[in-house]
Amino acid sequence: MTLILIDWIIIIVYLAGCMVAGLAMRHYVRGVEDFAVAGREMNVNLGIASLAATEMGLVTIMYTAQLGFEKGLAGSSIGVLMAIAFYMVGRTGFIIEPLRTAGVMTIPELFEKRFNRRVRWLTGLFVVLSGLLNMGIFLRLGGEFLVWCTGMPPSWLEWVMTALLGLVLIYTALGGMLSVLVTDYLQFLVMGVGIVVTSILVLINVGGFDLISSLRKQLGQVWPPSA
Repeated sequence: MTLILIDWIIIIVYLAGCMVAGLAMRHYVRGVEDFAVAGREMNVNLGIASLAATEMGLVTIMYTAQLGFEKGLAGSSIGVLMAIAFYMVGRTGFIIEPLRTAGVMTIPELFEKRFNRRVRWLTGLFVVLSGLLNMGIFLRLGGEFLVWCTGMPPSWLEWVMTALLGLVLIYTALGGMLSVLVTDYLQFLVMGVGIVVTSILVLINVGGFDLISSLRKQLGQVWPPSA
């Protein structure tokens, strides 16, 4: 599989737009709070968009599509459970509300207030290690997907991963959470429109509207179970 000229134009324009927007935010960083927690001025809508863009990345889309292909409607159970969990946390403020009330910027800082500085350092170490392991997997899978889609040689994987990581590090190091929020919002818009349009085209051209009737037909042959 290889990309044509219009595909490369879309990719380059999108990446350039994210970089310009992310770097522009560095002018609004005036202190640690602006850098780490966006000045504590993020509203609900922007927070939802940022969370959606963070959670619904390349890996999530691909494994969700695979679950739908292999399991049918049962594959959507993970998304339904996550939606319920997000709703409950949002409505009750579980963990989030006490964290905001404490006025801290990080979870290790909260642990220092609750216990002592040594516990803060230990918590920070676990946060860093778990983040590196988790994000390393996502970076590797994302790189492999791009290499395969663009037709690059497999030996270029490490360079693709380095380029992806470098782009994110540049604007994050300069603009902090402000840059992350802006680029997440752009990603949310592009990805949201792209997923909706792509899903409609797939349903129309490949099929899928008859999924319910097909399931009913198959289940009718084995349900109710014989005694």
